Amino acid sequence: MWLFSRLSLLLLATLSFCGCNSSSNSDVTYVALGASDATGVGATPLTNGYVYRIRDMLENDGYPTNLDNLGVPGIEIGGIVDVEKPLATRANPDLITLFTGGNDLVDGTSASDFQEKLDGLIADLQGTNAFIVIADLPDLTRLPRFIDDPDSDVTPQNVAAYNAAINAVANKYGIPVARLSSEAPDDRYVSDEDGFHPNDQGHKRMAELFYAIIGPYFAQTGSSGD
Repeated sequence: MWLFSRLSLLLLATLSFCGCNSSSNSDVTYVALGASDATGVGATPLTNGYVYRIRDMLENDGYPTNLDNLGVPGIEIGGIVDVEKPLATRANPDLITLFTGGNDLVDGTSASDFQEKLDGLIADLQGTNAFIVIADLPDLTRLPRFIDDPDSDVTPQNVAAYNAAINAVANKYGIPVARLSSEAPDDRYVSDEDGFHPNDQGHKRMAELFYAIIGPYFAQTGSSGD
């Protein structure tokens, strides 16, 4: 469904890791893993996306933040493992956010295959000692895109199976979950452009759900190094 070749994915992720936003004085190194949502698609401008909002929330709370946004539009869990993970581990991050699964589900990947790859990804990311927060999936069946054009792979059962997989991996490794599943993906939160990606309000709500976990963690630890 997506037109990105593996070479294109590698190029995009490498460009994301160019260090353009880096600062040797940053207290928090934040790495964002994911697909088009991570890059801010649906927000206007893209820097209103949830990843950038999380960075801004950290900085507003007194934690200067070096963001490496490794999100690649269209990428699935296998691409995150192959392309984004090596760059993430190299960054020596203090914080990692991960939102994945939607593209895999739409493309017909089984929940068990998704879970296996996700488990391997999180196992490897444990070696970074970063604070990792993963999001589960909202009810994709309620997105305008799939209401207008139903997809046999996008069913309540499959969404539930993916979320069960995410929760199983999160529980195994003690990873907190930002519960996007708790929010109804209605017109308030969905882009009019494609009926699929979050709009500005959707990205804002995603950032709030992530930061409800991230903020208290950094308040407790005091800084990335404590």
